[in-house]
Amino acid sequence: MTDLRQAVYEALDAALPGRAHFLAPPVDAVEPCLSFFEVENAETVFADDETALCEIEYAVDVWARAAGEIPPLAQRADAAMKGLGFTRTGAIDMAPDEFGLHHKSMQYRGLLEGGKFGMGKQYIKGFSGLRYWPVSKNDDTGYTTGEMEAIPGAQSATMDRSTEDYSILADDQIWDSGADFTGETLEITVIELGLPLMAALDGADYDQEEGVYSWGPGKVPPEIAIGFRALKADGTYRMVKYYSCSVTSITAEYATKGQNTEGTPYVIALAAKTRIQDGKLYAMSDGTTAGDSTWLNTIDNLPAAGA
Repeated sequence: MTDLRQAVYEALDAALPGRAHFLAPPVDAVEPCLSFFEVENAETVFADDETALCEIEYAVDVWARAAGEIPPLAQRADAAMKGLGFTRTGAIDMAPDEFGLHHKSMQYRGLLEGGKFGMGKQYIKGFSGLRYWPVSKNDDTGYTTGEMEAIPGAQSATMDRSTEDYSILADDQIWDSGADFTGETLEITVIELGLPLMAALDGADYDQEEGVYSWGPGKVPPEIAIGFRALKADGTYRMVKYYSCSVTSITAEYATKGQNTEGTPYVIALAAKTRIQDGKLYAMSDGTTAGDSTWLNTIDNLPAAGA
């Protein structure tokens, strides 16, 4: 159970970094914040003289000084819990407490089978944790990145490797054949994309004071590294890092309200290239503990420390 509690903590901490607390927020907690605790842990199925299935219930509480901060934070916490395989079973808005804090409480239920959350299967069932790092150096002497920045509202990512077939004819036969790598692209969809973040990704200008984004064909998109994670059915993550990418286009469709209740996503197309010093294009890692995505939180610079 400890591993699952840690998984819940890490998922909520990713939703609101540094502000997720077990049981209740401390008196000096920075607001807004989240808290969580286990409500129920019931053994429901037994096999081979052991517990085969447990029903686990968690409560997640959202705390904020302003009532308007609660809904978006609740959505982020909800996405984090569903990303772990939980189902929301209830939610209630609470009256402000004696300190004037607004409060929403949400309940979640999931199954733990054979000590693994998510029924022990390996298929992909989620996508989250989209982030980027500005690349400040990428040449034959080293590779360096800046601070990680989150890209909220992640919906999907498509990795597409391109190759070109070749055949060499000699002595009236195919002497050799194969496929040459010609490039790799990454297409990401997000449900929202603020103008400052859009400018940071595609190299456009953004006037902070006026709140105006401006782009022209002479703008050069910056070199960035991209990371994301895909939840597997067993509660672990498959994590991906692209070492060097540049945005080739950002597509947005604007349409009248109509019957669309799901929102219209932004499509971010990127071209990937290798990290020059070691020739790596991307790396992947499968987490070994439910909810653990520590590997995704950093990106290794070159030369390695101490090298």
